[in-house]
Amino acid sequence: MTRLADIDGYRVDLDALASIAHRCDPVLCRRMGSCCAEYDVWVGDAEVERMVGMMPQAACFARHLRSADGELVNPFRDLGPDAYAIEDGPDGLCIFAYFGPRGQRLCSLHSAALEAGLPPQSVKPDCCFSWPLSIATSLPPLVSIQEDAMGFPCNSRREPDGCLDEGISRIVEAVFGPEFLAELLRYL
Repeated sequence: MTRLADIDGYRVDLDALASIAHRCDPVLCRRMGSCCAEYDVWVGDAEVERMVGMMPQAACFARHLRSADGELVNPFRDLGPDAYAIEDGPDGLCIFAYFGPRGQRLCSLHSAALEAGLPPQSVKPDCCFSWPLSIATSLPPLVSIQEDAMGFPCNSRREPDGCLDEGISRIVEAVFGPEFLAELLRYL
């Protein structure tokens, strides 16, 4: 039986969150699966606005964000009202992805945010920043783990021990806030 908790209008799958360890290591992505290659990322108007505002800085990292004449490319495919998909880049990865000096796959939005002294979640798509969390659009929204998360080198199973993995804790706190994290830990 799955243990669920209701926190701030969300239903939280306690067992799923407690059963995963997450360590983002972009070096692993050059040899193994990468989240920026496996998912179609859909975003809304507010996310597009955040990303577009950071594109000139992101293009310093991902040079393919500029055309041959130096103009910024349109990284979005319009899907209808308040719905866009992020295009793939020339290598089949998310158009915002680029390869760092050690061959690691990195996010140009994330790198540009850090360089500007901004929290990465302020410019990245919500689903990218919260990965490997899954936030279903049900009522109430269900917070869990992506079904295929264990297929990526940055995730591993862990024995639930009444705590959250440090990597998962950081994501939960950044996405939902410290009070949400504290309540979640009380339930565990």
